[in-house]
Amino acid sequence: MSASTRPRVDYIDLAKGFCILLVIIFHLTETYKYPCVFNNVGKVFRMPLYFFLSGLFFKTYSGIWDFIKRKINKLLIPFTFWYLVGVGLSIVMYFFFGWKLSGSHRYEPIPALLQVFHYDSVPNLPVWFLISLFESNVIFYVISLIANRFGRYRIGAIVTMSLMCGAIAIVVKGTDISLPLFLYNTLYHFPSFCLGYLAFRNTKILEPNKYDKYNWVISITAFALMTAIAHWGMGLTEPGSKIESTSQILMSYPAAWLGIAGILFLSKSIKRLPVVSLYGRYSIMLLVTHLLVVAIIYFTLKRLGIPKIYSFIINSMITFTYGLVAIPFMRRFMPHVTAQKDVIKVE
Repeated sequence: MSASTRPRVDYIDLAKGFCILLVIIFHLTETYKYPCVFNNVGKVFRMPLYFFLSGLFFKTYSGIWDFIKRKINKLLIPFTFWYLVGVGLSIVMYFFFGWKLSGSHRYEPIPALLQVFHYDSVPNLPVWFLISLFESNVIFYVISLIANRFGRYRIGAIVTMSLMCGAIAIVVKGTDISLPLFLYNTLYHFPSFCLGYLAFRNTKILEPNKYDKYNWVISITAFALMTAIAHWGMGLTEPGSKIESTSQILMSYPAAWLGIAGILFLSKSIKRLPVVSLYGRYSIMLLVTHLLVVAIIYFTLKRLGIPKIYSFIINSMITFTYGLVAIPFMRRFMPHVTAQKDVIKVE
């Protein structure tokens, strides 16, 4: 069965929906500098969950060129388009209104176009995930080819090489080396991508089974353990960021993976929530647009003199609901830059 005809798994869409909502909450509260309990918990597993879910459905397709063309269509083209939209909007907002779009530090056209080579200095920051996911797929494709040479030890080879990627990121984090194109994020979260791949192919995690009656118990237990590890072992810091001690390095991965288990089994219990599942199915559309929406509303209301608390409420209401209009619009008029239709023909 091809990727395009594979039946959707409802609870995977729901898990992706929870994930994109956590991302939106994070950027809203960061924009307004409001503390949020969801951020403290969500940042432990938010991005690892995205990589895990992406790894679930990794395929080599019919060969390297077919694989590359598909990933260009689904990831690189949307990244390029929405990255350029962010660059253009940041320049317009700065020169016409004096507004600084989140993540923008340079506004001359040429430096702005090159910001992708400087981590933490990119307009429309959430698009980093698309280029990072493209890199993850390419790296995993190479790893899978190498691992095939190990025969019955293939899984062990995949795990070893994936952990090596994470180790490289940890070493780089402690130096002054700056990796371009968000490669640091890619390497650090790569073990979670690998975990998703192995979970799909070596367990019955996606299928209904006799243990599903314990999903709620597993979910609650996983969240409790994650919170304990994150709080006492790593100070609730996001995996891959602000690593200050060996304990944070050692605890970040298990904390993230417990959070992933919590969301996964929670979603499997609920199966489907109308709006959240819709947002999950088309999460790329919200990922590449929500921060632009947040920023424009924020600066507009600030210019109008709206008090901060009311601005936050209005912004939150619009940002959490605009997807109901944006998703149908983008499906119809922007399918090629939202991974719905191919630009490069594939068989």
